[in-house]
Amino acid sequence: KIKNKTTDIQITSDLKGLKLNLPPPFNKEESDITTLLFTKESTSAKQELIKAEIGTFASVKLIKEKNDNGEMEIKNGVININSLQKEIPEKGVLLSAELSEVNLKNINSLFKDMDTKSLITNANININELDIYGYKILNSNIKYLPSNKNTSIQISSKDVLGNILWNKDENLLKAGFEKLHLKKNDTLNNDDEDKFVFSNPPKINIKAKSFIVDEDTYGGLSLIAYKENKVWNIKNFKINNSNHNMSGSGFWDDESLNPSTSINFTWNINNIEKTFEQLSYPELIKNGKASVIGTLSWPNSPFDFDSSVSQGNFSLTATDGIVLEAKPGVARLFGLLTLQNLPRRLSLDFSDIFSKGFIFDRINAGVIINKGILKSNRFSMEGPAAEVS
Repeated sequence: KIKNKTTDIQITSDLKGLKLNLPPPFNKEESDITTLLFTKESTSAKQELIKAEIGTFASVKLIKEKNDNGEMEIKNGVININSLQKEIPEKGVLLSAELSEVNLKNINSLFKDMDTKSLITNANININELDIYGYKILNSNIKYLPSNKNTSIQISSKDVLGNILWNKDENLLKAGFEKLHLKKNDTLNNDDEDKFVFSNPPKINIKAKSFIVDEDTYGGLSLIAYKENKVWNIKNFKINNSNHNMSGSGFWDDESLNPSTSINFTWNINNIEKTFEQLSYPELIKNGKASVIGTLSWPNSPFDFDSSVSQGNFSLTATDGIVLEAKPGVARLFGLLTLQNLPRRLSLDFSDIFSKGFIFDRINAGVIINKGILKSNRFSMEGPAAEVS
């Protein structure tokens, strides 16, 4: 429709015959009918109103105005996905969305889009389930604020609370979390998620005051990593809490046919007793301090550590503790290196010394790990009552 040197446009379609392999709710089969309505209306000589509706789940309303060069450009607008947001910001385009599921493929597409100038200047997104490398974050709210150089993302949920800043020029992602509590998604389709690989992923610098994976509480986390030659280089990681801290570096090969993780680590334990309680091995050792230095490797991602398939070696030095009287089930921690079974492995009878526990001044050990089984090729224990080696 042409009037007063302006053109109004209206387009309608049922989109039948078009297949869309997009995240819900935009995915559809060829036979599905989804109504599309698009209109462009000139509201004045200097302004246009653009509207679009897709089914009942998405709508767009944009206002364009002539700039100083006489060219039409978007002034403001709102995009709704399963949302009833009506108010249009005075400047910029707001995305308001209610999404059921978002995964790594969607996030990767977002990073690709952020490489170019984004139509959206502000976003408020609620996500029922956010899936990242096999872990889920439920009922999260994400606020997205892109700019020329940096993009700010705020995420808040019951389990995750933090801020993410992405520098486009350096392709660097910095994140600070008050809490980062991840839970394994047991219903996830492994064929899709586990094999997904980011295209040109950013370098990452992450810090979290409270880091929990499933039921395991780790304390504070810091991580610096980048991808080079298709392998994640874990430049530095640190895990701290009041009872122990671990630091190190390593590699994560996520593009191999057999993905794997390997690390070099130093583990300083301020309180062996409380640390073992944290690791679900209570009543093994009382008090004590320890230092563990070694290497470990296991299949899959850094978050998928499984002691039953791990390989590596480490040296152990422990001081000023007590090996307690044996309790059923505790021996599984050390396998062939079970301290509580030492009296039975000796030719002399020390049962009177070990019956209520063995006080040690120092323990030194070299340990080899093969598929979760620990063997010592060097072991000595010194205490007031005896020396064992």
